[in-house]
Amino acid sequence: MPEPTAPFEADWEITPQMIHAFGTITGADARIHWDAEYARGTRFGGVVAPGMLVTGLLDAWLTRLGLGWPAHGELETRYVAPVRPGDRLVARLSPIEGASATGPLQFGIEGRVGEALVLRGHYRPGAESG
Repeated sequence: MPEPTAPFEADWEITPQMIHAFGTITGADARIHWDAEYARGTRFGGVVAPGMLVTGLLDAWLTRLGLGWPAHGELETRYVAPVRPGDRLVARLSPIEGASATGPLQFGIEGRVGEALVLRGHYRPGAESG
């Protein structure tokens, strides 16, 4: 596993096509994810991407980084604002200062759309499996 000393960043444009494909594959096709008129009347005020779609993007990114995610890692995310079609989501993974002194290496995760924080959480890599 690499020993990161600086933050990692990744970004994705969340498209209606991604949301549609995710809903088709998983069955996560609630109206809030595709029906603009309906979605305007909800507390979110518009169409939102499924949280699991965004979490799945984070999952794939962590796997590509080679940080031990596939084997017993822990990823916790909390959405504090909606991610919408057309948004460019920028995720940042930063080592948590001093966490490795008390246990396994840990990271904080932040997701932003522009300046707005949309998600935060933490990630603890797992041991590599053989």
